[in-house]
Amino acid sequence: MCLKAVRLCTVANARRQLATVLVLAVLYNAPKFAESRLEYRDDGIACAVHTSLMDYRLYLIVYGNVLYTVFMLVIPLATLTVLNVRLIAALNDVHQKRRQMQSARQQHDNNVTSSQKTDDN
Repeated sequence: MCLKAVRLCTVANARRQLATVLVLAVLYNAPKFAESRLEYRDDGIACAVHTSLMDYRLYLIVYGNVLYTVFMLVIPLATLTVLNVRLIAALNDVHQKRRQMQSARQQHDNNVTSSQKTDDN
């Protein structure tokens, strides 16, 4: 994974990811602009008034509950879970490689020590 960082962590990739997040955010929030409109009272004060879109129960259930839960809870939680699993796996790999390197170093040190003992006799 470390060797992929040079290829993956580029300005072009960062811009592409940012553009993707921006487009998805605009698409998700676009219906919010159709939920209300400004009406001016006789005294010139502007008030936000709900449009007929807010009268549709199906819209409120799908957009207000289902999509909100998916985008604000499920996707972030799933992303954190996947990233944590990958991090733990990487840490376990590093720990195992370190143990192998230490055992190889110990075996080398034991061989050097045993050869020194035979030379002393």
